Amino acid sequence: MIEKKFVAQKKKEYQVKVFLNKKLPKAGLSKIELEKTPLGMKVIIHTSKPGLVVGRRGMSLNALKETLKTKFGLENPQIEIRTVEEPLLDAQIVASLVANRLERYGTNRFRGVGHRIVQSVIDAGAAGVEVKIAGKIQGSMSSFVRFRKGYLPKCGQVAIDGVDRGYALAVLKAGLIGVSTIILKNKEALPDLVFFKDIQEDVVEGESAEEEAEEIIEEAKGDTSAKA
Repeated sequence: MIEKKFVAQKKKEYQVKVFLNKKLPKAGLSKIELEKTPLGMKVIIHTSKPGLVVGRRGMSLNALKETLKTKFGLENPQIEIRTVEEPLLDAQIVASLVANRLERYGTNRFRGVGHRIVQSVIDAGAAGVEVKIAGKIQGSMSSFVRFRKGYLPKCGQVAIDGVDRGYALAVLKAGLIGVSTIILKNKEALPDLVFFKDIQEDVVEGESAEEEAEEIIEEAKGDTSAKA
């Protein structure tokens, strides 16, 4: 059945993505895409740290190819690495960065981590950002804290297609801490944004406005003296 083949293929793709995310936790992964080509299966890895994926002399890359071939049965796997130019404008990379810092420093400094990462995203050129940290961060009861800055739409088509979303998990002794991020990269894409053009006044060559005003005053004085 075609449906069963489709489900099996999607299941295998999901397993490959989970494996690569666990295998490369500090490589700054943004997203992983799988494409079927005439030569085999192409795995496209979007990362902010391509050196960690490739490894010294390509050893890590060759090991990944062999693992994908033997463990998941991918036919002639080809790995393509694409560098993310602006990591702080990628929601998934930002979420992973917050999760890594929570695992390193714990929940005692989660407010400082949240405020600093939000400010860094705005400084990188984002129009708006929201970071939400949920879990046992302030005690035995689960709660969440939201950090926001800039302009971020919450409804409409822009809130669905115009923003970038990411999610990551931090594994702590108290339990799992979820980190979700929303980033609006470019405010110019908003349909309700209005721009005002600078209107330049036409400069008339000749006498200035002050000289013209003085002449009018002198003419008025001359008329009054003539009448007197």
